[in-house]
Amino acid sequence: MRRVKAVWWGSTAAVLGSVTLGWFAQLMWRTWRWDPREDCAIELALPWEEIGVAADVFPPQLTCVGGDRVTFANPLWTGQLLVVGVTVVIICALVSRWYRQERAAKRPVAVIVTCAVVAALGVAGVIGAGDPRPRVESARQDIQPPVQKPWLSGPAPTASSTPAAPVSAAKARAALTELGRSARRAGGEGLLWPKRPVISSEQCEDGTQPGTRFLLTARFTTRDMDDVHGPSEVLQVSQANERVAARIVDAWLAGDLLTGVEPLHGEWYFTMPAGSPLYTAHVGFTDAIGELRVLSQCAVLP
Repeated sequence: MRRVKAVWWGSTAAVLGSVTLGWFAQLMWRTWRWDPREDCAIELALPWEEIGVAADVFPPQLTCVGGDRVTFANPLWTGQLLVVGVTVVIICALVSRWYRQERAAKRPVAVIVTCAVVAALGVAGVIGAGDPRPRVESARQDIQPPVQKPWLSGPAPTASSTPAAPVSAAKARAALTELGRSARRAGGEGLLWPKRPVISSEQCEDGTQPGTRFLLTARFTTRDMDDVHGPSEVLQVSQANERVAARIVDAWLAGDLLTGVEPLHGEWYFTMPAGSPLYTAHVGFTDAIGELRVLSQCAVLP
């Protein structure tokens, strides 16, 4: 009878362990990012310098923070469910081992105490997994302080300096539209666009004046990544996408909307002329796929 119970508890532990392991792998896949800060910036539609990221391995979770906005890669209850699964698996394994050992049958109190301790730790883990505050605080601490660079910052304002003219929404949208068209032309006919250049908008405030900020985003690749297999093919696609990105950079610099570019870690960050309706412009990559991201100034005029 004890052997039958041992097999039953052991089988339960094995089945639940397999399900829990699969759930853990799924959550890890949902939270994995090649460049989590850039992905969070795209999701929140904010410059990456204003983004904070917290990545937890267990329970798997990716927390993005920007201003007063917070997003999670997985619902908080998924982490709690994973902790419950691990706790139940450990308890089932302990009970199965207890039934398998004849000498342990005389010491059931030790098994009960051990299972109670594991259950208490599981409850504490469930409470911790459902509390978003530590993750949010860790992500806020990850926000990088602004770094003044000569190619990004203009001269310090003085008493005689002329304040910047308000930005027109029509001018800002036209600038982003032109950059999107220029990227399409530079990419060529055979280029794939998993996300075509699109312009979105959100409310903003320039001083005390309400306005609208526009964001151009796009993704491009020379080959469908679902058809790419093996490290050598990934490398080939990555190099081909880099060549396309370089053509887009050259096309953007050939116009009059951008004045310079700063290569950094294999990506490009642009500078704008004085009075430009643009705020930031970036050409980069996520999982070898090229990405465009251009953010306008806060436009307060029609």
